[in-house]
Amino acid sequence: MPGRPVPDASGGRDALGEPLTILDSPPVTVTAYGPSGQVLGQERNVAFGPLGRGSE
Repeated sequence: MPGRPVPDASGGRDALGEPLTILDSPPVTVTAYGPSGQVLGQERNVAFGPLGRGSE
């Protein structure tokens, strides 16, 4: 399920005076699969946020 931007509850504003938004997304389950389709590992209730160039 993709996240969606929602207004920040703090009511803050960015440098242009626009309302701040945060990413609202439910926790997800991340599963790693091997070359034969076997499950190698699984992590439940992972919160995630937007990552892009320069993110670490």
